[in-house]
Amino acid sequence: MQDIEALCERVVVVSDGKISFDDTLESLRKRMSDHRIITVELSESVMASALGRYGLVRSADGFVHELLVPAAEVVCVCSQVLAEQPVIDISIGDPPIEEALLKLFMASQADAGQKVKGAPGECVA
Repeated sequence: MQDIEALCERVVVVSDGKISFDDTLESLRKRMSDHRIITVELSESVMASALGRYGLVRSADGFVHELLVPAAEVVCVCSQVLAEQPVIDISIGDPPIEEALLKLFMASQADAGQKVKGAPGECVA
């Protein structure tokens, strides 16, 4: 997807024959993700479970941990992590565009399912 992000200014998503999104990648990212990824590199080994109080631990690979944090809490969480953990490096990024596309697709499928559910002549379990 990095090549798409580098080359495309606009994205159109078609689901069930209808355009469910037509705008910029940045707009898609903002619309579908209210979280950020904080990547923390530590100078000593820390159990991933110890970092769980800062956010959802997406991955833990040795001394590098990724946390998924609500966007509104990023500054506070970074301040806490920097004050309480042996941090070498910290970075903040957006979730991968694939995750935003998946959320959009799932939402459009849910909307389509709600429209069909209970249609005349259809059995609904």
